[in-house]
Amino acid sequence: MAACGRLCAALWWLLLLSGSVCGDEPTASYIFPAGGQRGTTVEFRVGGHYLHDGAAFHIEGATGAVVDRLQRQQETVWFEGPLLPLPDDQTTPETDAADDCPT
Repeated sequence: MAACGRLCAALWWLLLLSGSVCGDEPTASYIFPAGGQRGTTVEFRVGGHYLHDGAAFHIEGATGAVVDRLQRQQETVWFEGPLLPLPDDQTTPETDAADDCPT
């Protein structure tokens, strides 16, 4: 009987001393485009941290809640836009390190 009491006390202390386990909350880093014309439907993209496959999300409009949950798209593009080439002064030709060392 005393062993059962000690076991219960040990489990109680273990539960009391252990912190709650929780992950980081999802956060939105950007919403693109940043605005739209009133009265029109606007498609937008949301990027953030810890969104995983989906997250709760709330946007209110004149008619009430417009979006209540984000869903991950099948194909995502990171910061859409054209790939800009570097100017010639920022590109370096390949050189051998031995060529640059004084002899």
